[in-house]
Amino acid sequence: MRRFLCGWLLAGAVSIAGSARDTGSAPNALPPDLAKVRITATGTLSPRFALVHLFSDDGFKGYALVDSAGRIAWYYRTRDFPFGAGHRANGNFVFMDKGYGLVEVDRTGAIVHELRQRDAGREMHHGIVVTPRDTVLYLAFDTEPFDGKPLKGEAIWEWNPDTGDDVKRWRSWDHLSPALDRSARTAGEWLHANSLWVGPGGNTIVSFHYLDQVISIAPDWQSIEWRLGGVRPTIHAPEEERTSAQHTAAELSPGRILVFDNRTGLPGPYSRAAEFSIEAGAARVRWQWRPPNNNYSSAVGSARRLSNGHTLVAFGMSAGRNGSSGPTEAYEVTTGGQVVWHLVVEGVQTMFRVEPITAFAP
Repeated sequence: MRRFLCGWLLAGAVSIAGSARDTGSAPNALPPDLAKVRITATGTLSPRFALVHLFSDDGFKGYALVDSAGRIAWYYRTRDFPFGAGHRANGNFVFMDKGYGLVEVDRTGAIVHELRQRDAGREMHHGIVVTPRDTVLYLAFDTEPFDGKPLKGEAIWEWNPDTGDDVKRWRSWDHLSPALDRSARTAGEWLHANSLWVGPGGNTIVSFHYLDQVISIAPDWQSIEWRLGGVRPTIHAPEEERTSAQHTAAELSPGRILVFDNRTGLPGPYSRAAEFSIEAGAARVRWQWRPPNNNYSSAVGSARRLSNGHTLVAFGMSAGRNGSSGPTEAYEVTTGGQVVWHLVVEGVQTMFRVEPITAFAP
């Protein structure tokens, strides 16, 4: 079945970050800028919804819950780029809104807790994850002088929405060297962290775009357990299996790492989802998938493993944007590579991520 979204809201309310809650939308209408986004879906999505992160330079910016048929069931408008989402135990979402901060939002769209943006040198960006403690880890720049100029390093903070506590847990300056741990992409920004994940051992997994590297931080935050691929790795991958500019790094089980591999600057070009196993200090690809159209997403994108073993893979750059091939699309694929669901989104420049959502009641 093939459906086009032309302005259909199943249920829910709209909220605009930092302002009064807007509940003026009719149940069967979308706001004009979101109605311009055209969504096509085929096949059957395993989770109840997919949460798509949408950005248009002159149109809708925010998050939308999409069902298997491509219909929007709920949405939340951001002021700027939708930089990451998490789901708390109470069912609320936590969203990052670039330049504004973090907001915990209930099913009606009301903001129940928020953490406002700090100064520009400590800008929140690119990633959050809800921990087993129901707190929120998030990325923020951590600017220090280096070689006579300000350089944006990385910090990981932990926010407790219920108490308001906000604690810096880790900083790149204490564990990495800007003189050694750098690449040709390093300029005013050093590492460009772009995702967070809590591993099975309580470790924290971080992806560094500029280093082409995934690291594991010890549960006590005092050391780096390993560095996979890229610059000065402790775990090497074969040259033909290397990743570049990867996103959404996750440790699925001990020693099994899933990434969305953008493959920026590598032959092809194409992007892929790839799962590595770490054994005896080396990493090998154990599963990978790329779409039949060899979609190349020069930035953004996601790969998420589902409970049934399938993988939800999103290619988030529109055609021609920063050299990307497009289209902006997502797939649910089996371990054997069969496509069981396909989503195409038109009318946005970027779809940052697509996340599986199994429990939410719009």
